[in-house]
Amino acid sequence: MNTANRQSTSLAYLRLIRVWNLPTAIADVYAGFVLASLVPAAAGPATAGVAAAVRLPLALVVSALIYSAGMAWNDILDLGRDRALHADRPLPSGAVRKGTAMLAASLMMVLGLLLAGRLGTRCFMLAVVLTALTFAYNARLKHKGFTGCANMGACRFFNMWLGIAAGGGALAGLWLFPATLGLYVCAVTLVSLQEEAHSTRKEFLAVASLAVASLLPLAIFCVRGSGGFLSPAALVPLSVLAAWIMLAAASAARVVDGRSIGSLVRTCLRGIILLDSSMLMAAGKRTEGLLCLLLIVPSLMLARSVVRRPGAQASAISGVGSAPGSLPDSASENVPPASPSA
Repeated sequence: MNTANRQSTSLAYLRLIRVWNLPTAIADVYAGFVLASLVPAAAGPATAGVAAAVRLPLALVVSALIYSAGMAWNDILDLGRDRALHADRPLPSGAVRKGTAMLAASLMMVLGLLLAGRLGTRCFMLAVVLTALTFAYNARLKHKGFTGCANMGACRFFNMWLGIAAGGGALAGLWLFPATLGLYVCAVTLVSLQEEAHSTRKEFLAVASLAVASLLPLAIFCVRGSGGFLSPAALVPLSVLAAWIMLAAASAARVVDGRSIGSLVRTCLRGIILLDSSMLMAAGKRTEGLLCLLLIVPSLMLARSVVRRPGAQASAISGVGSAPGSLPDSASENVPPASPSA
């Protein structure tokens, strides 16, 4: 195999796992890990399994593996449909063999669970639930309307909870953060369903407005503050995200077709990083919030270098993929709505 063919195969695998969406899954876990210090679990910070310094990178790897495996299984299970509708994607185009993809996806899933076990029982159980939700979405719930959307939101909820658990935090005092993330991803998944629903402009705008409305609980928290303290810094990335969504929705409303809605969904997916950043700032973790915000750079760079590379054909989006909460990605990015993905 020559260099060009090896490079083409590598790019096909990166497109298969939606590598440009990985920073959004990583941002969830990072935010959860940092927030964990605010409300330690009753038993104290988690120390079982591995050294404290290794817990965060290990949790990030676990999330990335489960997300990538979920995205691969999304295409494996949709292969028959994609052969008719999206023949340019890695599997139907033959760039990646189905058997090889199944083996790679299975190995990533197993490795993710094994590494989660190194983080302790709580992290392992959360990883198991996250894996089960991913399979449920890919195999049965993807085209089940609101049920599938709720499942996708749950994927992101548990993904952030994985970070909280890895950091030794208690969900009881931090539930607003993963709940807001899950609500937002659920709303974005509803938007993604409009790509093939032939919605009217009014119907589309009504659904798109839910993505902005899902940010209100966090916005109210930012204004009221925690313990009586205001968190105005968090309103900056949150306001940018709301404005970004509204501008993308206004642009999509001019045509209301699969491509324009796909563009809006991509915007919302990348906005997860802004949402995670605003959560950290709302909790007084401004430096960490800025670091989280930087993850949008590799997301954009990977989308440009992997998806828009010459020879990568555009295709219309189909349904919603799945992984720690990933969602549909756009037609121009060879991505089905994403999962652990939203």
